[in-house]
Amino acid sequence: MAHYTDELAGLQAAYAEALEQPGDDLLKAAFGDLRGRSLYAVGSGGTLPVAEFAADLHHSKTGQFALAITPLRFLEVSARTSHAAVIVFSARAKHPDTGLVVEHAIARGIPIVLVTQREVSELEGPLASPSVTVLTVPSAQADGFLATRSVLMMATVVARFYGKLDLPAELPGLTIQRPENLNSRVLVLHAQDGRAAAVDVETRMHELGLVTVQVADYRNLAHGRHVGLERNWDESTIIALVGPASDRLATKTLGLLPERLDVHRIETSLEGAAGSLDLLASVMSLPRAVAAGQSVEPSKPTVPVYGRGLYHLPYKRLYVARKVGPIGRKIQAAGFDLANDEVWTLYMSAYADWIAEMRRRPIGALVLDYDGTCVTTTGRYEVPNRDVQQALIGLLSVGTPVTFASGRGGSLYEDLRKWVPEKYWHMISLGLHNGAWRVELAEDLMEARIPVPLWSEQLQMRLRPFEERGLIKLRTGPSQITVTSDAAEMTSAGLRQLVTSVVDNSGAKLVRIAASGHSVDVIDVDFGKERIFASTVSRYGSALAIGDQGQPGGNDFALLASTLTTVSVDCCSADPTRCWNIAGSGSRGPQALVETLSKLKDRRGQLYLSVKSSDH
Repeated sequence: MAHYTDELAGLQAAYAEALEQPGDDLLKAAFGDLRGRSLYAVGSGGTLPVAEFAADLHHSKTGQFALAITPLRFLEVSARTSHAAVIVFSARAKHPDTGLVVEHAIARGIPIVLVTQREVSELEGPLASPSVTVLTVPSAQADGFLATRSVLMMATVVARFYGKLDLPAELPGLTIQRPENLNSRVLVLHAQDGRAAAVDVETRMHELGLVTVQVADYRNLAHGRHVGLERNWDESTIIALVGPASDRLATKTLGLLPERLDVHRIETSLEGAAGSLDLLASVMSLPRAVAAGQSVEPSKPTVPVYGRGLYHLPYKRLYVARKVGPIGRKIQAAGFDLANDEVWTLYMSAYADWIAEMRRRPIGALVLDYDGTCVTTTGRYEVPNRDVQQALIGLLSVGTPVTFASGRGGSLYEDLRKWVPEKYWHMISLGLHNGAWRVELAEDLMEARIPVPLWSEQLQMRLRPFEERGLIKLRTGPSQITVTSDAAEMTSAGLRQLVTSVVDNSGAKLVRIAASGHSVDVIDVDFGKERIFASTVSRYGSALAIGDQGQPGGNDFALLASTLTTVSVDCCSADPTRCWNIAGSGSRGPQALVETLSKLKDRRGQLYLSVKSSDH
């Protein structure tokens, strides 16, 4: 085990390592589900500063609600997290609390990202669930008792996701000597840029029992805490964390304090996320001299016997992970409390009626959304995973035709030909550009010549200033305009709001707007996925439609609201007569699609959707 001094000496190398690994593509895949949602950032002990940093960045960059929270607090509030996402920080991912947080998140069916130094193959229990997106942050050296390298590396990786251009090649704060003599009471003052660093000071000092630490922002000091400071001034040290954004407030505040107080400024010249990282790295050296004076080795302090008992405390039964199934998802979509008995009665009865109806209706064909349903949103340019391929090919092999209803164009045709055996091509139809372009997979790809409507030209003109400045990207088709954005701060909800505002002011009354996890489509009302469904029913007699964005405003809403025989593999509507999500708790997207397709049963030569009424 390396000494704490050695760990500190290796922080610059750890930072450099985190600037490169993991790769950008993996980062985008891991954090893809977080952008459009509110966020619970879960950390404990040494990782709580990273959770604070992640929550702050998420809110400031996306405008979405974000909260840093401990595992226990998450268990206490998880019942109302259906529209949120969870990111969990745990270097070794071995603490029982980490597994319990993930178990509850899975039960609620919300996106989960685990940031850890362990490889996926090393994880067990709920952490190994396919519902968990694991982001491995490799490290050449393990931490001692205090999380040091892992904290800086995980925080750096989070900063890269929200804006790598802000990060310098080196952190200057690691080369500056920090105060060594601290009094028995330490008051850490901070603004937004120093919040994570302040929590880190409190964590390190208290975990080692070196000094008593109080954390306050610059203005909270003015609300009574100055009285306690004055009463104990001769035993107190003030650590003021200062960045460019907080410099004026810090200077004015400290200027009012009497000269007899022991005040130390820890400053950074870097702005934004880089400045917060620099301050975080800077304060990690504070315990070194104090610990040496008390004969404590920070990397390996004496741990009390009862510490092991606290670590392994069997409290899981006190917080049972209550799984949210089809009925719970509907209740959440409607905005009701899961504890409302009247709502449960209503939706349980409706679910039983829907199941009975589905058992009576034969399914002659499938109509499938593609992005977010057959492939993940972040992996939409890859072929479906093996389980999805086997499930769909299995249905094709028993004579079930499949129509793909998608906003994409010819790229979907090309992708399907990569993995669908040629002998089944004649059974696959495509409704591209939301139905404006009808193609058979067995035929040559020849795009239909559809005149561009006037509303499309007008809307492009209004959106062009945003595109010219690199804020959005436009992709135009014969019946739609697809708008995307690579900006981390632009959520799908924000993108939809922008497009809706422009459309409402452009006079384009013959369109509708639909959002997916990665884009917003402006679609001509003469086309749509529900028209593809109607055409498929006309051709085969009946069909089952499956999509992932069934909520109002989602790009599958019109499809999944058009008939009773519809299923969602992610977001559903509140309508009790259709658009049910029947997958297991925690399953989303392709995984949920496989589960849904497994419920298609042959009865006297015809397929029926067979769902157990107990699966609620």
